[in-house]
Amino acid sequence: MQKHQAVEPFVEFLMSKETPDQWRTQLSNKQIFTSKEVGQLSDSDVTLVQRALLMQRYVNLTHTQLMQEVERHQFNYSFDMGDDDYRAGAVCY
Repeated sequence: MQKHQAVEPFVEFLMSKETPDQWRTQLSNKQIFTSKEVGQLSDSDVTLVQRALLMQRYVNLTHTQLMQEVERHQFNYSFDMGDDDYRAGAVCY
């Protein structure tokens, strides 16, 4: 399983907890956009920017750091291991 496949559901979970207006505030507070610029972005634009920033942040964490974040946010997850992943895991075991 590639790392982004593990991170994507976590990012979606985080995004479901906030609104585009909250993301606008964060983008402005972090000085990624000015208040004027962020005000001109549509909700879908802000959603795309937020998703990209979260994906970049969490994909670049180590496995341990990512698991700490998952636990901190109380994200319950399960992963569907395809036949190839299952075989690889069984061989490694």
